[in-house]
Amino acid sequence: MEKEKLEKLLIESDSLSEVILKLGLKVNGGTRRTLKKYMSDNGLVFERNKMTREKYNQNPKICPVCGKEIDFEHRANKYCSSSCAAKVNNVLYPKKKKINANKRKYPETRKYEEKDLYCVVCGKKLTGNQKKFCSDKCKRKFYSLQGYQTNHSQKNDKLGALKKYEYIIKLGGKCSVCGYDKNLSALTFHHTRDKEFTLNARVFSRANEEDLKKELDKCILLCQNCHHELHHPELDKEKIKKLLEEKIKRLNMESGA
Repeated sequence: MEKEKLEKLLIESDSLSEVILKLGLKVNGGTRRTLKKYMSDNGLVFERNKMTREKYNQNPKICPVCGKEIDFEHRANKYCSSSCAAKVNNVLYPKKKKINANKRKYPETRKYEEKDLYCVVCGKKLTGNQKKFCSDKCKRKFYSLQGYQTNHSQKNDKLGALKKYEYIIKLGGKCSVCGYDKNLSALTFHHTRDKEFTLNARVFSRANEEDLKKELDKCILLCQNCHHELHHPELDKEKIKKLLEEKIKRLNMESGA
């Protein structure tokens, strides 16, 4: 961009958009910023603004707070900076007080009982509205040690166990392979076809009766050991033993060679 050409355009033109069009450029924000920066770096202004700048410098505006002169570019502002404006505006327009700011009682104002001063798990001093525990971690630890369970979950567990017993009796009451029949937790339902969902005590307490009967027709009763043997025949002890012997023979042959 030629400085002399731009000076002529600034004399002839009335606006920055007109200058940009005469230079053959697109009028947009990026072009305006680039041109303004070039003008400020080289001290170029519109001819009509030179007189106003000279007049302004003869009688500049003074900041009413600090007494500093406000430069020509910011002549429309009342104050020289935002800090000076804040000093006046914060006095004239103070911030509104928060409604119910003292509603919550903090440790300094709250009256504690002696037993409520410390966490029942770790012994840490309580603060704010804490009454028994200092954190959720201590609360979970306390109830896990107490073996805490809701009445609802206890009822569901009992209901699920009773239903499981009923379905076990319907399927013969014992493992169909080895005949095991002592503990309900060791007896499982093995699907022979088209499995849709697993049958266990939790499902028995929540699922629909018709869906359970349909799923039960696809199952046979197996103990845990027989169930695992059926699903994982490749892990049979004799098969693993043979594979291990073959591997040892192969290694011995390779070392002998």
